[in-house]
Amino acid sequence: MDEQQQLPEWFAIQSEERWTKDLRVRVDALATWLRRQDQPWYALDLQAFGVHLQEEAGHAPATVYAYLSSVRAWLRELLEEGVVLDSVRNDLRGRVPPDRLDEEANAIVTAIKDAIDPGKTPVELPDAEPDYTRLTANDLVAFFDSIKRRTGLTLLRDRAIFGLMLGCGLRIHEIVQLSAVDLFCWDPRNYEPAVHVPPGFGSTERIVPYHPFPTIHDWARDWVRVAEIVDGPAFRGFIPRQHAIRPEALSARAVEKILGGYKIERGEGMVKIKPMDLRRAYARILYEGGISLPEIQARLGLKGAGAVLNYIGGDEADLRVPFGQDVFEFFNLHVFN
Repeated sequence: MDEQQQLPEWFAIQSEERWTKDLRVRVDALATWLRRQDQPWYALDLQAFGVHLQEEAGHAPATVYAYLSSVRAWLRELLEEGVVLDSVRNDLRGRVPPDRLDEEANAIVTAIKDAIDPGKTPVELPDAEPDYTRLTANDLVAFFDSIKRRTGLTLLRDRAIFGLMLGCGLRIHEIVQLSAVDLFCWDPRNYEPAVHVPPGFGSTERIVPYHPFPTIHDWARDWVRVAEIVDGPAFRGFIPRQHAIRPEALSARAVEKILGGYKIERGEGMVKIKPMDLRRAYARILYEGGISLPEIQARLGLKGAGAVLNYIGGDEADLRVPFGQDVFEFFNLHVFN
C-alpha cells in the first residue's frame, strides 16, 4: 500500500499498559486486516471485518461479536480523546484545500462514529445464531443456586460479582474496574445505597441503585469485609494453596472463566451463561417490574432507546415468573436471598 494508507501509530497498542491483553489481540487483528484493504483505514467496514473473522480466521459468531464489541469500545474512547480526528486531519493535509480540511475531517469522523454504532450500522454474520441466551426466572434461580453451593471466599466473591451483573446490570469490564469504595455509594436522587460505575474502557460512568434488590449491597459488604479489602480493586483472584487474595483486579477473561463454571440445565442440555445474558435479564426484570424505559436506559448506561428495547426483547423474552407474583418479590425470595 502507498504511504497515505498506512495506519496511525495508535493502532500499535501492544506496548500500552492501559489496554487489556484481549483488546490488544483484537485490535491487532483489525490492523492486520486493514493493511490488506484497498481503501484508507478510516473507511471502516466492520461488516466486512466481521465476515473475515468468521470465514477466514475461523472464529465462531460469539467470538466475532466479542471482537467487534472491543474494537467499538476502543475506538469510542479514542474518538473522545480526539486522537482519531488528529490522525484524519494529518492524512488529509496536503490532499484537500486548507479551507475544506476541517469540514472533510469532521465528516470522516462522523462516518467512523456511525460505522461503530451497532444501532446505525449493525453487523449481521452469515448463518449466525444470537450470541446470547434469553434466561427465564427459573434459569436464574438455578444459576444462583449453583453459586450458593460454593463455600468460603469463593461463594462470597462470586455471588457479589454475579449479583451485580444480574441485579445492577453491570458489564463485565465494569465489574473488573470497580474499587472497594465504588461498591458503597449513594443514589443522590433518593439517598439509597448504590454502586458507582467508574469511567474506563468498556465502561459508562453512572450511579446504579441496588434497589429493588438490596441484598446485593449486603453481598458486596460481606465479600470485602471477610476478604479484608479496604481499598483498591474490589474483585480479585486467589493465590493457590496459600489461602491468600491477589492484590490486582480480576481480568475480564478471568470473570468469564468463572462464569463459565456455572452451567444450568435446560431442555437442550447444559447451557453456559454469558455476561450479556445477565445484563439482558436485568433489563427484562426491570421492564416486567414496571420501571420506565428512561430509567432502564440510565441504569444500563445505554445511549439510545433502541438499544434498551433490544435488551428488553419481545414476548419471547418473557421471564415466566409465576402468574400473579410480583417480579421483584420473586427475585428477592428465590435469587437474592
